[in-house]
Amino acid sequence: MDGQDYVVQLGDLYAGENRRFIILVDVPGIAALGLCKIADVTIEYTDLAARNEVSVTMPVNVNVVPGDQAAGRIEDPIVKAERMILQAQSEKAIATEEILQGNQKSATKRLKGTAANLRSHASEIRVVDERSAESLAIILEEAAEMDALAQTAEHEEIAYSSKRMRESYSRMTRSKKIRLNLDPDETTDPNSQN
Repeated sequence: MDGQDYVVQLGDLYAGENRRFIILVDVPGIAALGLCKIADVTIEYTDLAARNEVSVTMPVNVNVVPGDQAAGRIEDPIVKAERMILQAQSEKAIATEEILQGNQKSATKRLKGTAANLRSHASEIRVVDERSAESLAIILEEAAEMDALAQTAEHEEIAYSSKRMRESYSRMTRSKKIRLNLDPDETTDPNSQN
């Protein structure tokens, strides 16, 4: 917090790099219907090529509508996919703790349930463009990862299972999203120089 503002450091961005991030904002009940600005998102960065600082401010608006109109709205599949991936990471962290406490059955059930939930939601995503296709692929890839972790939790030793889950959690929650199809047993950082 910086006064009334939240400040998030995103780190360096490189040419052609694509990052997604989610900002969750609780919106309290609003008495009046219509457009309402709930926040401003300001992105500040330094353009090294032009040697100048850039600041872009975007308002975050919600369209307050009656409940019957809101019920028919469809959630953006890209936002939904990213939120689901974050929820899956939370489940993975809980499963890791369950493994460390010796509760492999509960961890396995949690991981399999999360994989099934991801696949269920993935079946609802209509692929209409490259972004929605990428989101669908990310969800299905994470579901496969959760199934693989469930198998590891069910059949491997506690130390190995917890290490695999922590590695997977770390890879998916890095500030720089590098989503590579790595071998499940590979623990090498893709950023390292050999």
